[in-house]
Amino acid sequence: MLSAGVNPTEVAVINMINVLADASELEMGSQVHALLMKKNEFIPPGVNISTALIDMYAKCGCREMARSVFDRADDRSTTSWTAMIDGYARSGDLQIAVELFGRMVDDHAKPNEISMLSLISSCGLYKKIWLGRWLHAYILRHGLEMQVTLVTALLDLYCRCGDNKSARALFDGMMEIEEICSLEGFEVRS
Repeated sequence: MLSAGVNPTEVAVINMINVLADASELEMGSQVHALLMKKNEFIPPGVNISTALIDMYAKCGCREMARSVFDRADDRSTTSWTAMIDGYARSGDLQIAVELFGRMVDDHAKPNEISMLSLISSCGLYKKIWLGRWLHAYILRHGLEMQVTLVTALLDLYCRCGDNKSARALFDGMMEIEEICSLEGFEVRS
């Protein structure tokens, strides 16, 4: 594309980085990153490309490069924070993931379902019940919508950690909401 004198769009670059991330193609992804840095006149670096690079490096197991891109980003969105938090959480470094979560909130970026899902899933996997309970309380305090995926992650967390009482209470609470909605004629969407 570049050799033909055609500059790729931001969307094309992001899609290419995402494909490389999903294929764990660290070497090719690094080459794309180097090219972007060298030729940033055709695509000015922005939050969307930075986020794609953070995600690509994290998925390829190169947290140091992901963090480097993250730390150098001029602008961070909820998505970029989530990509970096997810990179640490997936690799089992929950302490840094939680520290970043705190910085995210301090930076006035609003955590979303995916931000929470990443942390809660890792809490279940690594048996960190205290942190999972804190995150559950955060969700309730801040009025985040309890989508089916988030409820499922919380149920998984409680069950993996042997807290069947909390799992049952959460499950029964969700069933009660579904029953009320069906009596009122509302559809419960996942």
